[in-house]
Amino acid sequence: MARAVPVIVGWLVLAVAVDLGAGTLLERVHPQDVPGRPPLAPAATADIEVATTSPAMPPTCLGHATLTPENRIHATEGPVADLPWNEEFWCEFGRLRQEYVPFLLARTADTRQRLINVRGGVRRSYQPPGADDGAPVIWFFGGSTMWGWGQRDGHTIASEVARLSERAGLPVRVVNFGSLAWVHWQEVLAFERELAHREAPDLVVFYDGINDTNVQGGVAANARPSDDPTIYDFGDDPPPRVPAVLGRVPAEPRRPGSRWSRTTAPCGSAISTSAWCTGR
Repeated sequence: MARAVPVIVGWLVLAVAVDLGAGTLLERVHPQDVPGRPPLAPAATADIEVATTSPAMPPTCLGHATLTPENRIHATEGPVADLPWNEEFWCEFGRLRQEYVPFLLARTADTRQRLINVRGGVRRSYQPPGADDGAPVIWFFGGSTMWGWGQRDGHTIASEVARLSERAGLPVRVVNFGSLAWVHWQEVLAFERELAHREAPDLVVFYDGINDTNVQGGVAANARPSDDPTIYDFGDDPPPRVPAVLGRVPAEPRRPGSRWSRTTAPCGSAISTSAWCTGR
């Protein structure tokens, strides 16, 4: 037993040393966010032109890919259609992917490109050189409009607020949590999630409306009214019988226990033809 103790202690010391070494290496390769500060994302301290070349800069998307038909249409619309970076933006946009996040469903996955950069759910923003650690911090939440649909990192809503504040003599640090297709409930949960491990910002901005309207069957093509706040209904299911005058589905007659009868396990099993489950 006396001989076994030094051996066990030696193995424990070795295991701790290996763990510390591996952790240090991983931190250098994939640095983690510092608690109390905004999530890491490279600052857009200057505009990035498509023609700019630098060993540290990602190659152009157009040099390796082409625009999809849908994104080519986007590239020909709007007031920036003739600007030199526009097609590069929509080429990079076509590379974006969504990643699953518990409770939030999905958000824009990490990407490092010339005009679009996202890390940990945060899109890169312009940060005034004078915005030190003591500067006010503003978090921004929203859908594609806040994220920066059709715009470079340095000219999203968050970035422009940082520029305006800089001109006014009050530099601020901005964090763009906007994500494509998000609605307000997702943003509130994301806000709570960030507060769990970061210092609260000085100001929070939520910019919503169009996506929440779409979810309820608003302006999206073929959309129908929906009572579910989490699902876009684009008409893939058999259409309901909608009265021409009211434009709404007739309300289902309620009876005691009707909600339970729709959700209880037996009604989804072999006895689902019972009078209780069918309402007959």
